[in-house]
Amino acid sequence: VQTYLNARPDRVSGLTGGTYYYHPAEHRLMSLTSGVDLDPTIHAAWINRSIYEGSAFSLFLVAQLQAIEPLYGSQSRHFATLEAGLMTQLLDASAAECRLGLCQIGSLEFERVRDLFALEESHLLLHSLLGGAVDPDTPTAWSPVYEAYERAATSAADREEGEL
Repeated sequence: VQTYLNARPDRVSGLTGGTYYYHPAEHRLMSLTSGVDLDPTIHAAWINRSIYEGSAFSLFLVAQLQAIEPLYGSQSRHFATLEAGLMTQLLDASAAECRLGLCQIGSLEFERVRDLFALEESHLLLHSLLGGAVDPDTPTAWSPVYEAYERAATSAADREEGEL
């Protein structure tokens, strides 16, 4: 599973906005596309878009199926999904130590931004996360994303009540 990053312009200290590939052997980010900010409309309007707008970065966990299918055949996608889940757990468990908050994103229109990551057809998005700095005064919440989530959850509850 490969890790890709989109740093939002002027939101990550010391990093130019754009897309990056994390090179594990060199333990560094390799710039792919400079100066781009993802289109917020790739995220669902009712919740994930407002979380994205408050975020500093997006992480994308991507399987290169062509690289693992010779070893695992029809089990490749299954094993890659497990690995992405384990990676997400490690990120979630260590983010707070770095004063970061993460929000797992269940779905987004990745095909609309795929070309910004220089991916081949055999690359498959497995999972994505949004991240940002944790407000030191509210260590259990990632502000302003937490506030956006609360607004969206309240709106969703209001819509559901109106439909009953």
